[in-house]
Amino acid sequence: MNFILFADDTNLFISHKSSAELMNIINQELTKLCEWFSSNKLMLNIKKTSYMIFGRKGKCIDGNFTVKISNSIIERVKYTKFLGVYFDEDLN
Repeated sequence: MNFILFADDTNLFISHKSSAELMNIINQELTKLCEWFSSNKLMLNIKKTSYMIFGRKGKCIDGNFTVKISNSIIERVKYTKFLGVYFDEDLN
């Protein structure tokens, strides 16, 4: 797991071969992150929070893959802007 922090942006990168285990790890780490934010009197804007899954083409993540923060489902996006550069799931 890796964190990238820049100003008020926090990015979390996690990898695993199993999509089920990946989902479990992500949700556990997000719970810890929320606790850290709370104990440091910081807030996480869940409406601005999203996730992407990078992988080989043709590798499928099942429809049950759900990421949550405080019982709120986080939106999966196909592309995002990171430090001024746009990335998509295929890293194009």
